[in-house]
Amino acid sequence: MSYEEQRQELILWCKRIYERGLVFASDGNFSMRLPDGNILITPSKRNKGFLDPEELLVVTLEGNSLSGGTPSSEFPMHRYIYETSPQAQVILHSHPPFSTAFASAGRSVPEDYFVEAPLFLGKVPVTEFAVPGTQDMVEIIKPYVSTTSNLLLKNHGALVWDKTLEAAYNRLEVLEAVCRMAYYTEALGGADQITPQQMDLLRAAKTKKDRV
Repeated sequence: MSYEEQRQELILWCKRIYERGLVFASDGNFSMRLPDGNILITPSKRNKGFLDPEELLVVTLEGNSLSGGTPSSEFPMHRYIYETSPQAQVILHSHPPFSTAFASAGRSVPEDYFVEAPLFLGKVPVTEFAVPGTQDMVEIIKPYVSTTSNLLLKNHGALVWDKTLEAAYNRLEVLEAVCRMAYYTEALGGADQITPQQMDLLRAAKTKKDRV
């Protein structure tokens, strides 16, 4: 796939994420690993729903932009994930309303409310707080990158990564849906939780699905 085709593909998913209400205005940042080892990433301070393909930036792992322009200030966070997680080919960071509400409350996603959580997400840790765009953003994710592909950033938003744009998008969408359903479930008095034995069956099903 050429650079131009990859730009078009990332723009397609940027617009889809924006249209689904999973990112707002200039918040968030999205990237994908290119075959030559460089990173294609969204620019700083631009609305993700209105980006043009030529605005996406090609950046080396050392942080040098090959396209001019200013890449997202969260590039160091993306770089750390790419260097640490072999599965990471796409990274999506945004501020979906319900996921961000859970992050701001310091609450992890309930794993035993709905089958989607253990089947599609697994554990979703909540990080410590860090000021966006600083090196501290790298430090707060370090304890988790090797054991999960989804995080809630304290008082900030959601961060997911996966092998393809579609897989990463699905992970982000499921995360937001589970947080939304958890909010409504708790408003109704709480969930009739999945039992530990049932959770074991779901985790086994996820492991089998991941191996296919």
